[in-house]
Amino acid sequence: GVRKGAALKIRKHVNDRRAARSRDLDDDAPDFLTCPLSLELFVDPVLLLVDGQTYERSDVAAWIDQHATSPLTREPAKQADLVPNRAVLDAADAFRDGWGRLDEG
Repeated sequence: GVRKGAALKIRKHVNDRRAARSRDLDDDAPDFLTCPLSLELFVDPVLLLVDGQTYERSDVAAWIDQHATSPLTREPAKQADLVPNRAVLDAADAFRDGWGRLDEG
């Protein structure tokens, strides 16, 4: 399982990001279309093979460069463990194009 200290560190990171983000399209996006690290709508989603979680490539790549682990499970991870998640990319693109949102007009 996730060590308590690691879980607290991730929770703090997420809370800091959530507090800092502005009201825009990201706020309306469903959770499955947002990166758990940046809390922003996916642009380049990748699946991290060691934990099965999808992340924004730039955010998880930076995490792996710094920690060499999964941000979720702390299992060892490397850049080669990242693979594009095309299904999530298609869903995020569809959301950006207006799918799933109500017109405010």
